[in-house]
Amino acid sequence: MLRAGAPRPLAHLINFAFALMIPAGVVLFYIGVGTLGREASNALTAAALAFSAGTFLCIALSDLLPELQFHSHDRLKLSLALIAGLALMAAASVWEVPRPIRLMAPPSKSSDDRATLTFCQDA
Repeated sequence: MLRAGAPRPLAHLINFAFALMIPAGVVLFYIGVGTLGREASNALTAAALAFSAGTFLCIALSDLLPELQFHSHDRLKLSLALIAGLALMAAASVWEVPRPIRLMAPPSKSSDDRATLTFCQDA
């Protein structure tokens, strides 16, 4: 922005506003997920994480792939490092075992006569 001729205070203001978008997004997501049921909350969280991971990979690759073209003398080493990182990510997803949720206590009545359940994830 500064190279395009924008005033420095405006550039700082826009940079500050952009930096506040992440904490604001986290707060809004937390509030929104809290109002949903368990199934919808899990589905929305999974979709948000998948979108975040895809965006991160897109930005990372848009930075890394031109470097492979620019550094022709290190192309093999950089390509192997990129493939090793992707392989490590794939291996981590294969080794991750989802833990089932089991019922810890029988339903009990609360003071307002609604049944409540206690869930716990196995460690």
